[in-house]
Amino acid sequence: MMRCSVCNGRGYVKLSKAEVAGRDDCPPKVLEAIDEFYACRSCGKLYWEGPKSNNAFEHFTSVFDGFGPSTGSGL
Repeated sequence: MMRCSVCNGRGYVKLSKAEVAGRDDCPPKVLEAIDEFYACRSCGKLYWEGPKSNNAFEHFTSVFDGFGPSTGSGL
C-alpha cells in the first residue's frame, strides 16, 4: 500500500502487538492472530495483512501477468 485509504497520507509506522493492544480499533481475534501492524503516519489508521490484502495481492498479480512483453507495434 502506498497511501492511506482514509486520509490519502503517505507512510506507515510499524507497531508491535503490545502497542496495538492499548488501542480500541483492533478486534481481539485479529490481535491474537496477527503479529505485524502498521499505522498511517498522518491519521493513525491501523492496518494489518490478512485475507483481504492477500486476495488483493493475488488479483493485481494476475492483472499484471496479463501484460506480456511489448511487441514493439507502437500501439
